Amino acid sequence: MTDLPIFRGRGTHRLHTDSLLIDEVLSDQAVDDYLRELEMQWEVQTLHWVRQDVVELYPEVLELTIRAAYNWAGIPYSTRRFGFRVGRYRRILRERGSSRWNQIKGIWSRWHEERKLRRFFARAQSKKRGGHFPAERLALLVGLDGRYIDPARLAPVMMDFLKSLAEVSVFIPFAAQSMRIDDEFRHDVNWEVGTGRPRHDIISGAMNLGVKYLTDRLVYDVSMSKGPVEKVNLKHVERRIFSVGHR
Repeated sequence: MTDLPIFRGRGTHRLHTDSLLIDEVLSDQAVDDYLRELEMQWEVQTLHWVRQDVVELYPEVLELTIRAAYNWAGIPYSTRRFGFRVGRYRRILRERGSSRWNQIKGIWSRWHEERKLRRFFARAQSKKRGGHFPAERLALLVGLDGRYIDPARLAPVMMDFLKSLAEVSVFIPFAAQSMRIDDEFRHDVNWEVGTGRPRHDIISGAMNLGVKYLTDRLVYDVSMSKGPVEKVNLKHVERRIFSVGHR
């Protein structure tokens, strides 16, 4: 179950802030831009996978998904230390329904990432110069009081959004496994993907489904945001997409 703070209404100021965030992060153009970035990262990663006998799908897809998200958002990162960030996201995604120790590690990892986001937003606001990336535009949003939105409020909302993008990596191994054990399902997916490399049909098809899952997730978020802004539970959306492999 995923509850995005974007959709938790808490008064006029919060609703105004949420509407600004939705316009910037969940616009049709923003979704298209992210999917293009994700596709580019996918193509680059495939070139590396061709030379490998075995591909461990989840960590590989998690890394490329996070990299695509940060490139798209315009959030700088250290290439040399990017593996540490991937590890923190892995602990964040593993936190729910896990042992208490894993929950503690997940909470700490999220705090660490949110702190970096707060610093990013604070620096962007101090420069007072916006860019064309979503995170840069978010930093310079102005609330009803005429001031920049507090980075402490922006960071957790952006973190939730980045986390939702990373969650596609959890889905893809399930899709790959469904393709592996269900010939008819694999045929249907590969027909749609149109790939000509049998060895990578499973991975390409799984990523295709992952992108569809991601797109459906964002489109659903946007449509729900136009209704009552209280609390959106996306559990039934996840269940609908996850059941694709068992039709």
